[in-house]
Amino acid sequence: MEESKVSQEINSIVSQIECGRKLKEIMHSSWLTFRAFLRDAGFEPDSVKNIDKTTFGPFANHCIANMEGKNAIMTLAALRFILIQSGFPPKNLAELTVPPKSVHETHRRRRRRPQNSSPINISRPGVDE
Repeated sequence: MEESKVSQEINSIVSQIECGRKLKEIMHSSWLTFRAFLRDAGFEPDSVKNIDKTTFGPFANHCIANMEGKNAIMTLAALRFILIQSGFPPKNLAELTVPPKSVHETHRRRRRRPQNSSPINISRPGVDE
């Protein structure tokens, strides 16, 4: 199957980025995930600049719902980086983020006061006497 023009653009952009092999793999994987999402939604842009920015919010929600928090963050960050490098206006990428609440929802820790402790009263000599 022949690669689409958009995938060729993305591959060219990623190959020009100076980074390690692992980061390039993450960027390619992020693109493939987004491309599959676009195809499932019926979008086939002919250029990176023609990707509909209204797809970013639903894609972020898709990542949040279907990936572990760290993976969702990495996928969205890598995709943002690729799109910025391709010349996509950064202001149009605001929805490609994971809200902090959704990432930490299951990992929330509450601080509790030990059962037998009470608030500490600090006496101030000369004032509280």
